[in-house]
Amino acid sequence: MNPTIAALMFPGMFLLIFLGVPVSLSLIIPALAAGWFAFGDQVFNQLYGGLYSAATNYILSAIPMFVLMGAILERSGIAARLFRTMQLWLGRLPGGLAVATIAMGATFAAAAGVVGAVEVMVGLMAIPAMQRFRYDNSLIAGTICAGGSLGTMIPPSVVAVVYASLAQISVGELFAAMLFPGLVMVALFILYIIVVCLVDPKKGPGPTIRTCVCR
Repeated sequence: MNPTIAALMFPGMFLLIFLGVPVSLSLIIPALAAGWFAFGDQVFNQLYGGLYSAATNYILSAIPMFVLMGAILERSGIAARLFRTMQLWLGRLPGGLAVATIAMGATFAAAAGVVGAVEVMVGLMAIPAMQRFRYDNSLIAGTICAGGSLGTMIPPSVVAVVYASLAQISVGELFAAMLFPGLVMVALFILYIIVVCLVDPKKGPGPTIRTCVCR
């Protein structure tokens, strides 16, 4: 491929994103245009082959089940009750609500496996609670983003299923390899929150268990 064409793909992608084009199309259109100049009309055969192989891969059938599990947790109210339980267990720690948010993110990630779903669900429950107790906005935002990122690393992960399908590797082995790093991420996030709130208690004041649960 001509280096100039390859170099123009990234500015073209960002231009489409800034114009409001959906991210998926912003990725596809520059790739198709560059492929057309590089391979001619054969690019469509390559695109069809990739789409067909992905669509007929039975491994990807697990993804709707992960999404269903997350929807059941949210609609049944289990997620909200689980978050209150996390507050009971962890509320007296420095930055207890933020710590409970990370723990809830890890638990919900293990059930849903979808990054966006984890961030939305945990955010809807945790942001109002942390704002009520005057947590620092930067700590709130960082906690939600960190908790949401666990949806990628904590098995079962939709991203891992897609990657295993494309890389032709065992999903079970990939999940097993992800488990320890995911738990390390959870531990480091919690440790960071505790240290930050010990150094500057104003960033994450610790509410009492009674106040945290009843309100």
